[in-house]
Amino acid sequence: MLCGLVEAGGRAMDDLVRLMTPVLWHVVRAYGLDAQLSEDVVQVTWLTLVRRHDTIHDARAVAGWLTTAVISGVIGVVVGGLIALVLHHAMRLKPGAGH
Repeated sequence: MLCGLVEAGGRAMDDLVRLMTPVLWHVVRAYGLDAQLSEDVVQVTWLTLVRRHDTIHDARAVAGWLTTAVISGVIGVVVGGLIALVLHHAMRLKPGAGH
């Protein structure tokens, strides 16, 4: 359904990016990510749309799809950071580690 929009890479896609990027940025920043991580999550979201546009069957669903995808990206970053933090602390608490 979105094949023409994504594959053409023309004005329609530019308009979508211009319209939705500030919205996606706001969603990501609302979750407390810093500017660099926010930029990364938003960029990955756009790349995911290009790669998976064939999964969207109704053009009216694009905004919701993008918002859901960007929230999933935030969750991935947050969970990844928590896992790294837990592992870091576990290594510090391990007998003989770092001594």
